[in-house]
Amino acid sequence: MNKKLKFKSSEVQGSKVQGIIVQKFKSSKVQRVHIPLLVARSIFCQTPIVRFIIPLLVARSIFCQTPIVRFTNQPKLNITINTIYDDNIFQYSDEYLYDFQHQIRSYRFPFRSADDFIILLNPTLQIPLRKLNASLSASHLRLNYKQYHYTTNTEKSYQIFSLGINKALAKNISIENEYLYLPRYLIRYYQDPLSYQTKYIPCLFSEHLFSVEMVYKLSNIRLKPFIRYEVDNYERNFDFYDSKAIRYGMNVIPTIRKLSLEFSFEQKHNWAKGPVPDISYTESNISIGFNRKIPKFSQVKIGIDVDWSKRTYTTKNSYIQDPFHRNRTDTKYGWAVNLGYQITKKIQMMGKYENETRDVNSIYRIDIDDIKNYKNNRWSVGVKLMS
Repeated sequence: MNKKLKFKSSEVQGSKVQGIIVQKFKSSKVQRVHIPLLVARSIFCQTPIVRFIIPLLVARSIFCQTPIVRFTNQPKLNITINTIYDDNIFQYSDEYLYDFQHQIRSYRFPFRSADDFIILLNPTLQIPLRKLNASLSASHLRLNYKQYHYTTNTEKSYQIFSLGINKALAKNISIENEYLYLPRYLIRYYQDPLSYQTKYIPCLFSEHLFSVEMVYKLSNIRLKPFIRYEVDNYERNFDFYDSKAIRYGMNVIPTIRKLSLEFSFEQKHNWAKGPVPDISYTESNISIGFNRKIPKFSQVKIGIDVDWSKRTYTTKNSYIQDPFHRNRTDTKYGWAVNLGYQITKKIQMMGKYENETRDVNSIYRIDIDDIKNYKNNRWSVGVKLMS
């Protein structure tokens, strides 16, 4: 599952916005905004993120004056910046990577490199809210933005926007609704199905994801059942891949002394437009992860995650019509190790290694593993700033 935005006279506009926000806060009954929010604003005023954060701060000052909703506490802004190295960004098989490196039928690879350095910018703003009626439980609004910028293959860059609203229904029960939007994502380059030439074009799609999650807090465990509805829209040349899916499952988070453990299960049913090719499938995913602080080094935390998934394609097309999907199964294995170091209460350093392998089988294409199997490694290091 990034275009640069330009401001004219950005410094002047930035100072005006900051002045409006501070003046608004002074005239309101709430406390002034935390200094880290204004510092973050000044640091990122020349980047696209300003158009995401500043409107939120303006909205905050406005909402504080309305009789409908008001803040219970100050908003919290966290910013994560990561540098990632990905050794197989298009998830090609070993055979395809060999062909790319030796320029065998090079028209299949209209890109600069098979690996890349990625810069991730991820701000999250959480706004606590409550109704004027004191009998109603508190809630909060969460806005999240992720920008993945590929430094060499810039056409691979993408953004993710999400909006979530959490509402406490009772002392130990809450519900969260979330909407996620992926406006544009490049999978890889495929031969143009509408052309009679051997022309390879980008396969792009956008995604809408709607989620509802319940949270039940028991004495030493949290249960989080969820259901999600996913809509994928591909560009015209590949619109037979258009899909709708239902996803459901549960996260289980027990508390075992100083060890944080999480178990997750998800089932997915995907229905594609088709008719040929038909990428409809069912998929099961299981993951488990844990992290804990290292004894005698309380600032250091280590975590390990393992996941497994199996996808079974359900097309009714014959193997002659659809040899790449008839009776095909994909199995993925993944694991990751991550380290965190708490420099101060508001600054954390992070490092991570991720590995993923896909194994594809089909009784009708004995060579499909040479085409669809892949191995992918990622190394990342970053910092998280908390207000």
